[in-house]
Amino acid sequence: MKMYAIMDIKEDLEKYDQSLLNILLKDRTTNQNIIWATNDYSKFGDMYKAEYEIKAHLITNPKKKTDTT
Repeated sequence: MKMYAIMDIKEDLEKYDQSLLNILLKDRTTNQNIIWATNDYSKFGDMYKAEYEIKAHLITNPKKKTDTT
């Protein structure tokens, strides 16, 4: 079994299509994206606060934090 390093996972995530991540992040009960539900990531910006939805670009390209769509 291959053990993935953090860099391997990051590279794999970058290969995924944004539409696949959008499907995985969708909460089927509310028809909105799941939320962060913790402020542990808020140090990365306002879009990472507990009450905000997780957007695919925030996971795959954290440098694009300012996009709110």
